[in-house]
Order: sequence, then structure tokens, then C-alpha cells
Amino acid sequence: MLTLPADYEDMEKSDKDRVADQIERSLVQLFYEMETKKQNPLLVKVKDTPRGITRRRTVKFAEDTWDEDIIPFRQCLINLERHWDEMGFSVPCPIHFSEEDIQSHMRDGEGWNDQADFWDGLEGFVARDGWTSNETYEEALKMFAGLREEGLEQMAGEEGRF
Repeated sequence: MLTLPADYEDMEKSDKDRVADQIERSLVQLFYEMETKKQNPLLVKVKDTPRGITRRRTVKFAEDTWDEDIIPFRQCLINLERHWDEMGFSVPCPIHFSEEDIQSHMRDGEGWNDQADFWDGLEGFVARDGWTSNETYEEALKMFAGLREEGLEQMAGEEGRF
């Protein structure tokens, strides 16, 4: 946002402050980009690489595969294949996913988002690896004990299915 909204004069002070902050941040970003373009054009070129986010995420998620977290990485590979022609390579894409592979990936990922949302909701309380501070340990212990009990109750009677 680089200009004031038409109703700026009629806004509450807190809204005016928020808008002013947004404009200030936008100006800082604009000046940073202009100066970076002058001082470091190679950085701008790297930043503006076609499908740069897709490429960066693929590298980032590749390291998580050791923690049995293959779904985000596989999704990145699917996106790479899907958008390969937009990335300016002169060689064919070295990976290929069949429609069956993609459907299998979608089934694998059905519960992944729910699990990710669960851990995101605990951010600052319990880390994904289970770490919690001494101050929140007892509360975390109670919460996970409660989740365990709920899970056991849901499983009651399911033994015959296996």
C-alpha cells in the first residue's frame, strides 16, 4: 500500500495508525528493492527466478524426508514436474508421476494437513518433537494423557476389525 485510502480522514486513530504503518512498510520494501536492484542485481535475478519458491521449497522439504515427512517433498516434486516448462530448462523433466502416483499421494496426504494443523495449534506450547518448557510441562502432560484416553476410547470395540 503506497497511498492513503479514500476514507482515511474518517478513520479511527487506531485504523489510521495501522494504515500509516502499512504505508511505511511498503515504502521501506520499495526502497529496499530499488536499492538492491542497483547494488546487487544478481540477488534480484535469483529472487525473480521462475518458480523460485517451488524450487526453494523442494530443497527445504528434501531434508525433512529423514523424519518420515515425505508428503510435502513429494508435493514439491509433483509441482516441479507440473511446471517444468515454465522454469526455462532445455532438458526434459527427469521425474514423472503417473495419475495413479498422484492419486496415491493424495490419499497419503489426507490426514497430513490435519496433523500439521494440530502441531501448528500447539506452537509455543509443545514443539513437533515433543519438547515443552518446564513451565508448561505438567499442562502438556495432562493434555497428551487426555488425548491418549480419547484415542483409546475411540479404539474400544475396534479389535474385531483387525
